[in-house]
Amino acid sequence: MTSQNRKYLIISIACLALVTVFAFSNSCQTKQFSILDELSNYEKTLDPVACTLLAEKIGQLNSECKAELEIPDCG
Repeated sequence: MTSQNRKYLIISIACLALVTVFAFSNSCQTKQFSILDELSNYEKTLDPVACTLLAEKIGQLNSECKAELEIPDCG
């Protein structure tokens, strides 16, 4: 195995490990980043269905993780 192949193998394993950690991570911080991303997308579309789903996720995050994210007004 050449050094270049070894280098690609190590990088591939590291990337796979990172993806696995993030995919199976259920931490509050990961959930919060995900919700913030969804909130950003919602602000672009103002889709009422997305708002309702987002409000439910924020409510769940706030209760499970002692977060204080503001729940959007979907009215």
